[in-house]
Amino acid sequence: MTFPAIDRRLLLRGAVATPLLAAAIPAAARAIPRGVRTPESDIDLYVRMLGNSAGGRTYVQYDTDIFCLADHTVPLLAFRIRGSARSDWSRSGPHSYHQASFDHGLICDIDNGKAIDNWRNPLTGQDNVPLHYRSGPFRRDLGPLDDKGKPFVLALKEAGGGVWFTDTSAGTRTNWIQPDKYPLASTGKDVWLGTSSTYMVEREFIDDPRRTALPASNFWNFISNYPAWMLMGERPGFVLWRWIARKITRFGDLDPYLVAEIERRLPGYFTLESPWRDYSNGWIQYGRERPDEVR
Repeated sequence: MTFPAIDRRLLLRGAVATPLLAAAIPAAARAIPRGVRTPESDIDLYVRMLGNSAGGRTYVQYDTDIFCLADHTVPLLAFRIRGSARSDWSRSGPHSYHQASFDHGLICDIDNGKAIDNWRNPLTGQDNVPLHYRSGPFRRDLGPLDDKGKPFVLALKEAGGGVWFTDTSAGTRTNWIQPDKYPLASTGKDVWLGTSSTYMVEREFIDDPRRTALPASNFWNFISNYPAWMLMGERPGFVLWRWIARKITRFGDLDPYLVAEIERRLPGYFTLESPWRDYSNGWIQYGRERPDEVR
């Protein structure tokens, strides 16, 4: 059920390299002089933050607290989601990039952080079968002009040696699973979504012209209707996702438990070029995998 192309994380850099060093470094990797910014330098920094401006695969390991609020009651910490998103990056031209991402998240126990296959819903008293979700593939091209033809600009902020930016969006869309077919899994004809995602990194990393992939952290808040597998129907309420993540460039640095558990449930997730073909999110996946619950 991830919405952001799960990969928001790197922001460190900025110092001035010597002319000799700068001449030996590809333009996309050069440090951005403080106070001098262009759409080209901003998109290069954005890709360094989220991925790798030199190309290759990056990973995001995340840990998410899920709060549920129903019937205007006190929010309840209900479960955790732990997982890893992976992105393949390539250069398509000067200051131009392509990203292809997949995300697999595990519904986990609050206390021990292990994946669970049965969950007692504290809002209904019923046992639910969690859906360990798959999101993506997300594919996009990035360059000095955004998708509306406007110059790409990062709204950067800086304090205490850290640099960050925040993306926000909100809206509604037609629900992928409709209540006439899924009276319990569907929360209504429309779903509403709100997201705020911040990527942060230390200035010292931005200032290092050799770093094409910055060790950024990502802080993401997401509000949505209940996940389909909670079987809440059209009961009033919502869930709040509180996600903390770190971008990782070395596969060996991922949590061994997460790697083993994800590979057990979805063999080839970390090795295949495309671990699945058709676009998926938590709602779409529910409709595909649990047709027996169609009324």
